[in-house]
Amino acid sequence: MKKLLSIILCAIFLLPLSACGPEASEVEKVITQLKEKGLPIGEYIVFDDGNDPNGSGEHEYKEKGSFFDTRVQDYDGYRDGDRSATIEVFDTYDEAVKRAEYINDVQDEYGMDNYRYQIIKDNILLRLHTILTYEQAEDYSKALETDFYVTPTKKEYNLLHAGYMTDNAEINKYLALDFSESPEDIKKIFGKPEREDNHGNSYSMHYTVDFPGDWWYSFSIMFDKNGKMYVRNVNFGELVIRGCPPKQFVSTDQFKKISEGMTYEEVVSIFGMEGLKTGNFNASIEEYHWPLKGSQAPDIEISFTDGVVSYIKA
Repeated sequence: MKKLLSIILCAIFLLPLSACGPEASEVEKVITQLKEKGLPIGEYIVFDDGNDPNGSGEHEYKEKGSFFDTRVQDYDGYRDGDRSATIEVFDTYDEAVKRAEYINDVQDEYGMDNYRYQIIKDNILLRLHTILTYEQAEDYSKALETDFYVTPTKKEYNLLHAGYMTDNAEINKYLALDFSESPEDIKKIFGKPEREDNHGNSYSMHYTVDFPGDWWYSFSIMFDKNGKMYVRNVNFGELVIRGCPPKQFVSTDQFKKISEGMTYEEVVSIFGMEGLKTGNFNASIEEYHWPLKGSQAPDIEISFTDGVVSYIKA
């Protein structure tokens, strides 16, 4: 009888312990916290030596996981293994910062990181995919009650969000160029130009992108005598003909609403998309292009003088 009572008491005390199951990992605790704050997190994974994308063995972090944000699960890059975010857990805040700085140094050198939103909270480094809009990513910083450690540059953001981008990676690298980039920067991205021309007070570089079916597209970039970019050509109509259309177009009705004197922000509000900067002639004149929807998608060309529309062409 005493033996039976002992077994029963043992079972009573052990039942709550076994019912609780294994303790959640630190990655899972962060995901639970984010979900409780209303973040739309779907499928997630906690990595181990067998499936860690950085391989087995010791890492700077002690735990790593990733998850999908259900608002952007249709992003094409997910077919290549990307997810919406990664979570890395460290022993200290300083170790999380060190890891973030290492990633940022690699990005500056090679430009290979798609997770350009970084949030550091205590010993946690949360990296969010640039496919999230700034507003979507900001939901995470608010949930963790801390500011971004890093956000995407305009070039990094536009590469995934600008409506004038295409499905061609080489063309997109050209469309994403920033006017602050030098001839050396361009050569680092595209290699040696097919042709270089020195015009005395200016210098130009010329490249060609090949398409299937013997199609090709040429682009050129011009710099002033100080090596500052001031013109780059673009023709959205040619890209459409070559089967490489931009993701978004401006309609004729939208275009008709534009008039001289409008600001760039007012134009963007009407068009519903940013323009591609194609000219930076001096401190007061800038030129932008937009793709206009039509049979051959001619370009919209708008110049801004002192911040307002001064020239319109389509």
